[in-house]
Amino acid sequence: MPTAMTPLVLHALARDPARRPSALELAERVSHINPATLLPAQAPTIPPAGVGVGATMGDLGCPAAARGRPRGGRRQPGDRRPG
Repeated sequence: MPTAMTPLVLHALARDPARRPSALELAERVSHINPATLLPAQAPTIPPAGVGVGATMGDLGCPAAARGRPRGGRRQPGDRRPG
Protein backbone atom coordinates (compact mmCIF):
# COMPACT_ATOMS: atom_id res chain seq x y z
CA MET A 1 0.00 0.00 0.00
CA PRO A 2 1.37 3.44 -0.80
CA THR A 3 2.59 5.22 2.35
CA ALA A 4 0.42 8.24 1.51
CA MET A 5 -2.68 6.03 1.86
CA THR A 6 -1.73 4.22 5.09
CA PRO A 7 -3.05 6.77 7.63
CA LEU A 8 -6.23 7.24 5.62
CA VAL A 9 -6.94 3.50 5.42
CA LEU A 10 -6.13 2.92 9.09
CA HIS A 11 -8.46 5.73 10.11
CA ALA A 12 -11.23 4.33 7.88
CA LEU A 13 -10.80 0.87 9.43
CA ALA A 14 -11.01 2.04 13.06
CA ARG A 15 -12.62 -0.56 15.31
CA ASP A 16 -15.02 1.95 16.82
CA PRO A 17 -17.48 3.00 14.11
CA ALA A 18 -17.92 6.38 15.84
CA ARG A 19 -14.24 7.14 15.16
CA ARG A 20 -14.39 6.29 11.44
CA PRO A 21 -14.46 9.23 9.02
CA SER A 22 -17.52 9.90 6.92
CA ALA A 23 -17.48 9.47 3.15
CA LEU A 24 -17.20 13.26 2.79
CA GLU A 25 -14.19 13.36 5.15
CA LEU A 26 -12.51 10.54 3.24
CA ALA A 27 -13.13 12.27 -0.09
CA GLU A 28 -11.67 15.50 1.27
CA ARG A 29 -8.55 13.77 2.54
CA VAL A 30 -8.09 11.80 -0.69
CA SER A 31 -8.33 15.02 -2.71
CA HIS A 32 -5.19 16.29 -0.96
CA ILE A 33 -3.05 13.26 -1.85
CA ASN A 34 -0.56 13.79 -4.65
CA PRO A 35 -1.30 11.05 -7.24
CA ALA A 36 2.42 10.80 -8.08
CA THR A 37 3.07 9.43 -4.58
CA LEU A 38 0.72 6.50 -5.17
CA LEU A 39 2.83 4.74 -7.81
CA PRO A 40 6.39 3.46 -7.48
CA ALA A 41 9.05 5.34 -9.42
CA GLN A 42 9.77 2.21 -11.42
CA ALA A 43 7.24 -0.51 -12.07
CA PRO A 44 8.26 -3.99 -10.89
CA THR A 45 9.35 -6.42 -13.55
CA ILE A 46 8.15 -9.97 -13.97
CA PRO A 47 10.35 -11.89 -13.48
CA PRO A 48 12.28 -9.66 -11.07
CA ALA A 49 15.45 -8.08 -12.44
CA GLY A 50 18.39 -10.47 -12.27
CA VAL A 51 16.25 -13.61 -12.42
CA GLY A 52 16.07 -15.57 -15.65
CA VAL A 53 12.88 -16.01 -17.66
CA GLY A 54 12.63 -19.70 -16.70
CA ALA A 55 12.99 -18.95 -12.98
CA THR A 56 10.90 -20.74 -10.39
CA MET A 57 10.03 -19.77 -6.82
CA GLY A 58 13.11 -21.69 -5.68
CA ASP A 59 15.30 -19.33 -7.68
CA LEU A 60 14.04 -16.31 -5.73
CA GLY A 61 16.01 -17.16 -2.59
CA CYS A 62 13.27 -18.21 -0.19
CA PRO A 63 13.28 -21.98 0.32
CA ALA A 64 10.16 -21.88 2.52
CA ALA A 65 8.17 -20.15 -0.22
CA ALA A 66 9.37 -22.73 -2.73
CA ARG A 67 7.99 -25.52 -0.54
CA GLY A 68 4.75 -23.63 0.02
CA ARG A 69 5.23 -23.59 3.79
CA PRO A 70 6.21 -20.88 6.27
CA ARG A 71 9.74 -20.74 7.61
CA GLY A 72 10.24 -23.59 10.03
CA GLY A 73 8.52 -26.00 7.67
CA ARG A 74 5.58 -26.85 9.94
CA ARG A 75 2.34 -27.89 8.37
CA GLN A 76 -0.54 -25.49 8.87
CA PRO A 77 -4.15 -26.45 9.61
CA GLY A 78 -5.85 -27.16 6.31
CA ASP A 79 -2.52 -27.74 4.50
CA ARG A 80 -3.33 -30.44 1.93
CA ARG A 81 0.11 -30.69 0.43
CA PRO A 82 1.91 -33.98 0.95
CA GLY A 83 4.98 -34.34 3.10
